[in-house]
Amino acid sequence: MLDEAEAITSLTTANRREEANQTLKRLLDNPEQRTGWEVVFATTRRFIDDPLRGARSYPALWERIREAGPPGAFNPRATVLELGPLATSELHELGGHLRDMHATAYDWLPQVSIGEIETIGEVTYGDEVSRPPRRFVRAVISALDLLEADPARRLPDVLAAVEQLGREDE
Repeated sequence: MLDEAEAITSLTTANRREEANQTLKRLLDNPEQRTGWEVVFATTRRFIDDPLRGARSYPALWERIREAGPPGAFNPRATVLELGPLATSELHELGGHLRDMHATAYDWLPQVSIGEIETIGEVTYGDEVSRPPRRFVRAVISALDLLEADPARRLPDVLAAVEQLGREDE
């Protein structure tokens, strides 16, 4: 899964965007190294739709993306799943799943309760009405990364870093 592919569209120089697009193209050009893999772009519409900076702006990459699906069936609208805002209870459930996946991936036992995940949500969103799931996911994973890297730290110690992430996304 290639997360935040739309970051390519934010690169300020055409050279950097082209290099990033070439890297994606190379990945798609080597299916023998991806036996049994599915390539998923976790991104925003900008990566698909932006004709000047998105995947369409690099014809070789766009062609590979179009060919990656079933023959004659590629539809960029059909392959995009829209993630709307999540309810508070859904965020907490997602946070619990993220915590459990992080524990499995890094073979550790995070001492992070659902209540503390709620705190991450509050710090991440404040009083906002719009709740993009990606901001919450990023905050939870960042907090778990910091806690896993330094077991002596506790969640209150990392909330400032999580809060900073929320401000960067605004």
